[in-house]
Amino acid sequence: MVVPHSTRTAPARAPARLTAEGCLLRGDWGAVHSLAIVNEKLADALDARGLAVERLRKLDGPSDSQAVGIAAHWPPRFEAPSRGPFVMYQPWEFGVVPASWVDPIRRRVDEVWTPSDYARQAYIAAGVAPELVHVVPNGVDVSMFRRGDRALARRRLGIAEGVVFAAVGRLNREKGFDVALEAIARVAPDRPDVRLLIVGDGEERAALERLTSRLGVADRVEFAGVQPQERVAEYLVASDVFLFPTRRDEAGPLVLPQAMACGLPSVASMAGGIPEVLEPADGSRAGLLVRPGSVEELEAAIRVLSADPTLRGSLGDAAHDRAVSEYSLERMIARTVAVYRIALARAGKTR
Repeated sequence: MVVPHSTRTAPARAPARLTAEGCLLRGDWGAVHSLAIVNEKLADALDARGLAVERLRKLDGPSDSQAVGIAAHWPPRFEAPSRGPFVMYQPWEFGVVPASWVDPIRRRVDEVWTPSDYARQAYIAAGVAPELVHVVPNGVDVSMFRRGDRALARRRLGIAEGVVFAAVGRLNREKGFDVALEAIARVAPDRPDVRLLIVGDGEERAALERLTSRLGVADRVEFAGVQPQERVAEYLVASDVFLFPTRRDEAGPLVLPQAMACGLPSVASMAGGIPEVLEPADGSRAGLLVRPGSVEELEAAIRVLSADPTLRGSLGDAAHDRAVSEYSLERMIARTVAVYRIALARAGKTR
């Protein structure tokens, strides 16, 4: 049976290595979107720590195992992956979560994980009990996304010298790459050293390439296409500043803390959970926030950061430290292990 929400207690911290049965993770695998990337990294890391993970595809039926079952995929399913505690990892960025989710969550789910307090409030506003919903940021592999030799990375990738602004993601209108191009074009006459690197692909690629030519900045912009995670990390190391000019709310974009872990300050839209990442409640700052869709504000931020290497360095240091302390894969592992320890305490009980 599911333990009532009111009787749940905070679990003790788990040891670094576990030897009991394991857990099940149902979700997307082998894709380039953030949920699949996080699933792969989390499963591999748990395996390495002795907590064996059974990987299920998102349409697979439930297992008879008593192990913890984690579901991390879109769209969500409210059928538990196992007969053990059921964790639903589900970002949300479209206002209050659908009313049709609330009753299945109350009846079937032991914990909801979501990557930001912005997304957590979307569940609570719909009527999900606050104690059920936990902020578990997307885990960044800080052994891959880390500071490196910028000059060496540029030589390896063939990137010209200058102040390089990087933007990574799917090339669609919502992500605001056209806003970045407009801002770069405005800065270009005064700052011939400013360059833009775009990593990713999508339905807007051709339109963005045409816009680059119309704006007269084709020699300032490089389209690198879709890249494996290891190469994305290298492109970030080769850059000076990360741009995330999304037009829409974002629950907790994985690429933002990835860039931060590489020591990059960011210029990002004041949308969804992004301010929590760059300007946390403790008053520290890891980048600059701009209004979504504002070419003028993005231009101003690019001008400030391109002209001030000291500011880039201080914001980059703060970004790196915050990514490592708050957004590392270890934080996600710790929450998984905490739920696992609850499962061990409930040994012999069934749903």
